[in-house]
Amino acid sequence: MNRENLLRLLAETLERPYEEIAALPDGASLADMGLDSIRFIQFVVRLEEAEGIEVLDSDLLLSNFETVGSILQTMRKYEKPLKKALVLDCDGVLWRGAAGEEPLAIDESCAAFQNTVRRLSHRGVLLCLCSRNTAENIAEAFSALDMPLKREDFAAVRTGVTDKAAALADIAAELHIFPDSLVFADDSEYELGLVRALLPEVETVKADGSAPDCGEELELLFRALPPTELDRVRLHREQKEREKARLSCKTPEEYNRSLETVVRCGAAGEGELPRIAELSRRTNRCNLSDRRYTEEELRRLLREPDVRILSLSAADRYGDMGLVGAAVLREEGEAVTIESFFLSCRVFGRGFEQSLLERAREAAGGKILRGVFRETPKNRGCAAFYEENGVERI
Repeated sequence: MNRENLLRLLAETLERPYEEIAALPDGASLADMGLDSIRFIQFVVRLEEAEGIEVLDSDLLLSNFETVGSILQTMRKYEKPLKKALVLDCDGVLWRGAAGEEPLAIDESCAAFQNTVRRLSHRGVLLCLCSRNTAENIAEAFSALDMPLKREDFAAVRTGVTDKAAALADIAAELHIFPDSLVFADDSEYELGLVRALLPEVETVKADGSAPDCGEELELLFRALPPTELDRVRLHREQKEREKARLSCKTPEEYNRSLETVVRCGAAGEGELPRIAELSRRTNRCNLSDRRYTEEELRRLLREPDVRILSLSAADRYGDMGLVGAAVLREEGEAVTIESFFLSCRVFGRGFEQSLLERAREAAGGKILRGVFRETPKNRGCAAFYEENGVERI
C-alpha cells in the first residue's frame, strides 16, 4: 500500500494539511489529530474505495488504526499482487468423475463452486482451464453436463498437460500477465505441491468438494479486484484475433493499418479518471514510474494549473479497446516532467506508446521533456524507453 496515498486519505478524513500528517512519527496517537470512531470508519471507507479492497471484519478495530504505524501494519496483508486470473482443473473440481473414463455428475458442492467462479467472472476475473485429460474428453463433458459454467466462459485452455507448472506459466504469457496474478485450483495435492515448488508466486487452492469454504477463499483472494464493466473474456478473444493478424505483418505500422486502427490521444476528461486510476493500479510491465493513483488524486491533479493528464484510447476492426494508456505531465519552469506514463500490456508494442509520447511532446510546447523512471522487477523491459526516444530520464 502506497504510504503517500494512505497519508493523503488520512489527512482528508481528519481535515488536516497533508504535511502535518506526513510529519507525524509512526507511533504518534491519531486520536490527538481527531481520529474518533466515526472518522475511523470514514477513513476505512476511503481506503476501500481508493485501493479497490474490502477490509476484513477482523481488522475493523480502532486499535488497528490508532497510529500511522499500526495502520501500515494492518494494511500490509492487503498488499499481495493483484490476482487477475483463476486457473481450474476439471476432473474432481468442476465435476465428479474423470471425463472419458467414468460417469460424470454435478453434485451440490460442484454447483456451488461453479456459481462462485461464475460470479468472479462477472467481476472481471479471467477464467482458464488446465487439465491432464484430453481436449476431446473435456469438450464432451462440457457438452453433456448441465452446469453453470460453459466452455466459452474460459479465456485460455490447456489440456493433455503433463507439467501443470509449465502450463500455468504458458497461460500467464498468453494472457500478458505475470504468474503472480494467477490463482490455481486443483483437487490433487501433488499438482498443488508441484506448482508451489516451481511457481511459488502462484496462489494455490485445494478444490475437491471436501473444503466447504473453498469458494470463500477464492472470494477473498480476488477481493482486491475492482468491479468492472469490461468483459475480460471478450477482450482476450479480440486480442487473440489481433495476434493472428500480427503474424502476417512485418512492422507495427503495417499491423495497425491491417487492423484499421484508430487512436485517440489528448487531454483527459473528468469522466475518464476512474479508468485511468484503475489502469495505473493494474499496469506493471509498462508503468514507467510505478505510480498508482486514486480517483481523488487525479481529480486534484486535474485542477492544478501546471499539470496535464493525457489519455489514449484505441479501437480496431475487432472491437473498441477503450482507454489503454495515460500520462501525467507537470510543467516546471523551462522543463516538463512526465511524472507517470503507463500503457496496458495488451497493447504495448503496437506503437501506441509512441503516440502517447508524441502527444506529450506537443503538450510540452518546445520545453525540455524529461520522464520519471523507477525500476521494478516488472518494468525493467522499459528501462531504456525514454533514452531511446530522446527524453531525459530522471
